[in-house]
Amino acid sequence: MKYCMKMRLIPILEDLNPYMQLALDEAILDKVSMGFSPPTIRFYSLKPLCISIGYFNDVCRSVNLGKASGLGIPIIRRITGGGAVVHDGEAELIYSFVFPSTSMSIALEKVGLTIERALKKLGIAISYVRVNDLIINKKKIGGMACARRGGAVLVHGTLMISTRTELLDDLLRVPLPKLIEKGIVRISERVITLEKLGIKDMNIDTVMKAILSEIKDYKIYRDNPTENELRLAEEIAMKYRSWNWLFSRCGENYNVRTRRSKHGKTIEMGMIMERNVIKKFLIMGDFFAYPETAIDNAQNRVENIDNSLELRRVLSNIKAELLGISIDDIVELATSLYKELTSEV
Repeated sequence: MKYCMKMRLIPILEDLNPYMQLALDEAILDKVSMGFSPPTIRFYSLKPLCISIGYFNDVCRSVNLGKASGLGIPIIRRITGGGAVVHDGEAELIYSFVFPSTSMSIALEKVGLTIERALKKLGIAISYVRVNDLIINKKKIGGMACARRGGAVLVHGTLMISTRTELLDDLLRVPLPKLIEKGIVRISERVITLEKLGIKDMNIDTVMKAILSEIKDYKIYRDNPTENELRLAEEIAMKYRSWNWLFSRCGENYNVRTRRSKHGKTIEMGMIMERNVIKKFLIMGDFFAYPETAIDNAQNRVENIDNSLELRRVLSNIKAELLGISIDDIVELATSLYKELTSEV
């Protein structure tokens, strides 16, 4: 008989606000990475309506801040990469996996194929498309995001049940190169929901059971989050509420250039120059990186550089697991932007 590791299934926690829901994902990831918690799966929704943005997203360029503020919609920066997402309460199902894995790409594929098999079992012919999309009829019905801590990976994602897709056009901003690549003008043209597919009687419990039935490598057992996980989540939620965290990447007043990588994701580069010297520098986008601090540290090391050769040298030495972009993407976009702003040949 094949040996299976155990995976904890945490019951749906209805009373947690969006900050705490996302913070609990991070807390569980930290505890699993240290060996204090078991591999874990849970399901939830984010209520009330809110927006989450990826770790590397420029909040000023990925969200219509005026619209969100006017409607009182909170924005939360995740620790996971990927793009901005409008969370429409119980109109979507969020799934969260935390388990040991060798890489983010393997973890995303593992979860993506699990979701694909589960929905196909229910007669919904979706496909997992690398890096992190779930597609049906050439439209996106859900997506995933991931983060790694040591030997553990968090993958959480959404399935759009009856999401109000018009909210995406009102609240989100997408880089023009991505719209051009997808051949669309509005974000809502790219997505679809189960309801719009005509599947109106699909019970979320049925979807959850189908997903659980397709987890082949683990034996599922039910248990609650530990007191340590909840305490840590409360601390993390305070970080998520802070302006410093939310606006840690904001390209306002920067010279910004955008590129779609052949690896599937968008990278944005921002510079503020003074007499051919880089005074401020941002690397942004919807890609994934581990450790994220490798990108953050590179931003700091680039400041005060005054020539493209040194800029290239520093960025070429970034040591990180990248998914959706490459080091060459970072180096080439940064050096071309520097040369454009300085007229360096």
